[in-house]
Amino acid sequence: MYMHASYIYISMSYYFSRDDVALENFSRFFHKRSLEEWENAEKLMSYQNQHGGRILLKDIKRPEKDDWTNGLVVLELALQLEKNVNQSLLDLLNIAANKKYPQVIYPLHVLLSSVVPLKSFMLFLSRASFISLLLSFQMCDFLEREFLDEQVQAIKKLGDFVTNLKRLGVPGNGVGEYLFDKLTLKD
Repeated sequence: MYMHASYIYISMSYYFSRDDVALENFSRFFHKRSLEEWENAEKLMSYQNQHGGRILLKDIKRPEKDDWTNGLVVLELALQLEKNVNQSLLDLLNIAANKKYPQVIYPLHVLLSSVVPLKSFMLFLSRASFISLLLSFQMCDFLEREFLDEQVQAIKKLGDFVTNLKRLGVPGNGVGEYLFDKLTLKD
């Protein structure tokens, strides 16, 4: 998901740096987004490796477009892309959070309320299922801490950009797109 997003963002970045488009700040914005998405992919792969998982890379699908037409269309597609990535993260979080450990639920609650000593709890619970349960909680925390807040912020920012470009009369107004590039997307 992140590699695909990075690939699309780099395509968008180089579209805006073309000599016949020349919107430098759009280009920088999408180049930065591409790098951020790639870093997120590396974080997930690193997490998976550190926890005994195996990385299975697949082909990255090329963007359906190479000629992105204008900033509004690109930002709307970027917004949808971020929503798709967010949904993928929520699906992954749901998988981690909903691992079923019916034999663990009551004893874990009791353990957390400090009524039963840890030794009794460990006798009840097999070591493998206890470790698996902890890894599930840890993965949920990792996804929430490292990715989900960032995704929500990216969706909000892109939504604001789309709204502002529409207010400027884009796509019918090239001056509005130019001003947005110069005033909103500058570093």
